[in-house]
Amino acid sequence: MELLWDLVFVFAITQVTALLAVRPSWGRFAQSMLVLALIWWAWSAFVWASNALAADSRRLRGFLLLATVLIFIAGLALPHAFGDEAVLFTSAYVLVRMVHVKLYIDAAREGRAGARAIIGFGVTTGIGMVLLIIGANPRKEAAVLNARIRKRWRSGQLKVGLIGPKTDLTYDYDHIGAGADSLSDVAAGKHSFATVLKAAKNPIVLVGAGAAARHDGAAILSLAAKVALEIGAIKDGWNGFAVLHDAASRVGALDIGFTGTGLSAAQMTTFGTLDVLFLLGADETTVPDGTFVIYIGTHGDRGAHRADVILPGAAYTEKSAIYVNTEGRVQMSGRAAFPPGEAREDWAVVRALSEAMGKKLPYDSLATLRQAIFKAVPHLMRIDQIEPGKAGDIKALAGRGGALEKPAFKPLIEDYYLTNPIARASAVMAECSRLASGQMLTAAE
Repeated sequence: MELLWDLVFVFAITQVTALLAVRPSWGRFAQSMLVLALIWWAWSAFVWASNALAADSRRLRGFLLLATVLIFIAGLALPHAFGDEAVLFTSAYVLVRMVHVKLYIDAAREGRAGARAIIGFGVTTGIGMVLLIIGANPRKEAAVLNARIRKRWRSGQLKVGLIGPKTDLTYDYDHIGAGADSLSDVAAGKHSFATVLKAAKNPIVLVGAGAAARHDGAAILSLAAKVALEIGAIKDGWNGFAVLHDAASRVGALDIGFTGTGLSAAQMTTFGTLDVLFLLGADETTVPDGTFVIYIGTHGDRGAHRADVILPGAAYTEKSAIYVNTEGRVQMSGRAAFPPGEAREDWAVVRALSEAMGKKLPYDSLATLRQAIFKAVPHLMRIDQIEPGKAGDIKALAGRGGALEKPAFKPLIEDYYLTNPIARASAVMAECSRLASGQMLTAAE
């Protein structure tokens, strides 16, 4: 039924060219654009109706069949819509709009639509793509991605909704709320933006790393995945569920299974939970007093200051490494210089520790280690390629559920110029941070 309905609308749209060909002129062009807008408006209205009402409703299917017949008649009359067949075209089109009004009234009576929802949908159908941002600030967390979002928004092809603190993202957005309760409202269809998402051709749900790192992060991810499935963000040729990570190659770590099966990062850094904590380049973590800390890192940053034992590692310029960026693309870097002093590549430090602990790891070189990684995760050998996500994994995530907490989402990044150990070790970045904050140096400084 839906396929026939789409084909008839395509037929009506193609008839616009026949209208223009009757007598090509600027006036005829304006008439053609007007008719095209009317047909598109009718099509988008029924897209909304099919999402607002139960898909298996006989009443909905009956009205869709009636609208299909009427649009077919309007399409036949369209080449002469401003001539001999104006009455036929107008009558058929008016009846189509009446059918839509009837469907809207039925949806409103069932509590599936309201005035705000239909207005929001009216904007969205002209766009086709809707982005829901949950607990993230792409402008500070992923500036390049934010530039792409802004570019799409400027083209008029994107509508954005934000759950989190209000901020300047360089583009307009609907502020849905500040915390997980707003996400629950969207998931339950209580907020008008839920209708906007369902009506979009290509919806996207983008979850920030800050939201996922909370104590209820697993529950937030599960609910966000559930929303993505319900709005049709996961389908053939389109994966609209994404997590915006805040650390280089965290996606790669997840690919090789570096996730842990016990405590979350928030739980591990709670006072009294652990006696010993091993930090692998983790400088953005506040470790409570009373915990013995072993640290592998490069720039003597926060983790090193808190550590009881420091094992110096190699910076990214001092080793050959494989990374996976936030979109899942595999990348490889080469060594530009050797690490100074007693510093070693991270894998070599871990390998030496394993032998000292009597749990010797089965590799003695980087080549041997990579062979083991490629055997376990084959797609990591395909440089500059993206491994598609699996819909089954997102469905499994959506089924986990969990209890949400009430506190609002907090900004993950306070200072854009000092987000990592390398930036914090840079005098240039420190100056940029000072200028951005409006601080003025005195003569003594």
